Amino acid sequence: VDFPSVTSIAKSVFQNNYSLVRVILRSETICTLANISTFSNCYHFHGTVNKTYNPEGLQDGYIYVPSALVGSYKTATNWVNYASQFRAIEDYPEICG
Repeated sequence: VDFPSVTSIAKSVFQNNYSLVRVILRSETICTLANISTFSNCYHFHGTVNKTYNPEGLQDGYIYVPSALVGSYKTATNWVNYASQFRAIEDYPEICG
């Protein structure tokens, strides 16, 4: 999913999205994450083994944000749970355009 401008993400928005591997947040301000359950059962964000959607149990779901905000997202309320999965948009032009 690619959000050009979003200020908050509600609870359970991506819950049970088994094949989600990429979230792009392009806003120049930090987006509020309502709850850590937003990514519940997103196998690629938690490294959950599932023989259909994530057979190797890879934790390869990433959240791409502007480079100036990577550090802030890593410590922000609820986002801190996904700190290792943040990437700078600018470093991945092949993914983020």
